[in-house]
Amino acid sequence: MSIHRTAQIDYTANVDETATIGAHCVIGAHVKIGKNCVVDNFVQIESNTTLEEDVTIYEYTHINSHVYINKASIVGSHCYIEQYVRIGENVTIHPFTSIYYGEIGDRVIIGDHANIDGGEIGHDSVIGEFVKVLSDIPPNSKIEDFTIVDDDEDEEEDIIY
Repeated sequence: MSIHRTAQIDYTANVDETATIGAHCVIGAHVKIGKNCVVDNFVQIESNTTLEEDVTIYEYTHINSHVYINKASIVGSHCYIEQYVRIGENVTIHPFTSIYYGEIGDRVIIGDHANIDGGEIGHDSVIGEFVKVLSDIPPNSKIEDFTIVDDDEDEEEDIIY
């Protein structure tokens, strides 16, 4: 186990002996960090969050409480993940992405600066850069860059300023 001397880890956290925790990280109560996980510098992980084995979290990312990240997933730098989000296996989330709500299926790729604010993203989907997701995305979907995904039928609600 490699834990940087400036990392702050709650005494109830369970960090596997093969995990690496970078400088100035804050790991909250009852967090579980699995085998071979890498938590880069300046990452904050709040309480009751689980990182399964081989997960990598890059610098300046904030993961709220009760988040579950499955095996071999990667979360890029400067990301924000809100509470109760579930992320599947082998998911890649590129930098500056925010996930406020939802469930991400297995083998999903999410581009830079995406904003996931609802719904479920199906397995094997690719979400482009600067995409805003407000509803479900079926498996095997490809969402182009600079797209808003919203199946809300109330047109007035879909106005973006």
